[in-house]
Amino acid sequence: MRYVIIGNGAAGNAAAAAIRARDPGGEVLIFTDEPIAAYYRPLIVNLLEDGPDQDIFFSRGTGSPDNAGLHLGKSIVALDPHLHQVTLQDGQPLAYDRLLLATGAAAILPEIPGLPGPGAYVLRTMKDAQDIARAARQAKNIVVIGAGRVGLKAAIALKHRGLEVTLVEQGPYPAPMQFDEISGEIVGQALEAAGLRLLMGQTVTSVTRADGRISSATLANGSVLPAEMVIAAAGVRPRMALAQQAGLAVDRGILVDRRLRTSAPDIFAAGDAVETTDLVSSENLVSGLWTNAVEMGRVAGSNMAGAAREYPGALGVLNSLELAGIPTVAIGVTIPRPDGNYEIYQSRRGPNYRKLVFQEGRLVGALLVGDIDGAGVYAGLIRGGAKIAKPGEALNHPRASLASRLFGHLAAAPRTSP
Repeated sequence: MRYVIIGNGAAGNAAAAAIRARDPGGEVLIFTDEPIAAYYRPLIVNLLEDGPDQDIFFSRGTGSPDNAGLHLGKSIVALDPHLHQVTLQDGQPLAYDRLLLATGAAAILPEIPGLPGPGAYVLRTMKDAQDIARAARQAKNIVVIGAGRVGLKAAIALKHRGLEVTLVEQGPYPAPMQFDEISGEIVGQALEAAGLRLLMGQTVTSVTRADGRISSATLANGSVLPAEMVIAAAGVRPRMALAQQAGLAVDRGILVDRRLRTSAPDIFAAGDAVETTDLVSSENLVSGLWTNAVEMGRVAGSNMAGAAREYPGALGVLNSLELAGIPTVAIGVTIPRPDGNYEIYQSRRGPNYRKLVFQEGRLVGALLVGDIDGAGVYAGLIRGGAKIAKPGEALNHPRASLASRLFGHLAAAPRTSP
């Protein structure tokens, strides 16, 4: 049996390990267009500070199995589901018995006049991080577009280098996809105290260049920001070109069933390119989280090798960030819709803030700022979908006693999988 995996990231390598566990004798071939072996992508922002040894990004848990064939810097340019065949960049055809699309996502460079060109960067790959770190040695002023996870981490790292960093975010506060007004206020104040300039509710409308180099960025309100570099942290887009070329069903991402099979026989998909289901809301979701990609890869790989596992869905929000010395954790539904029949419990004590979101007695979201005790228990309860008889008691218990007090109130109604 020949298994071909397109993508050497979290999903692809988790799938390779799962295949190898079930089928030790099968041939596993992994293809990636990156020239280096798999690395732990969430850590690449540390390269912006020119500090860590690159060895910290590579580990056995991150890479492909030793007995898999890894082909670096080799793209797959065509896929024919009818012939069970892919075409390599040099035109060579390669047959497969089972195929996994783990093509990931690409960072978005916004269509802003003057932005494309030298001095404009995204942060998605190790090469991106290395390029930014190199360019930052010659810069003084940097504008970061987008105050989500990537933008915040990049801004903080560059500020640590002594640069003047301005964060421009169209939302009302940092990370508006996971923070609410209270948490955004706490984090925003801490970021400003650390020396970052925050411009919330603003957008960059143009970038000015002199002799080809960036000299400034102009905002929608007419303000002009000095800048030698602009980093776009405006999100990612699933890499679906190969799936589309092959005629596979796609929407916001590659469409799959509960076993992560695509619309074509013997082709599976996993990771950031896939449209799956939100574990909490049961709505369609394209997840960009490493942990979700790993679990999808494990399920897809097992099924490619003959199992019949179902993927239960992804947590749309599962983030742990330390921002300007303040730890934060966001899990599940942290910004509930007004029409969702949610119960919300909140507590703030200075820079410490807790918010739990319940729906029909089930914990579906947790947002912790400052004091993050109990975060792991909250995550387990959200994943398990268990009912809690006295949800208000869950808000401020410390980690040491939280588990016993919560699990004593669990109702016996199991969650129905989406």
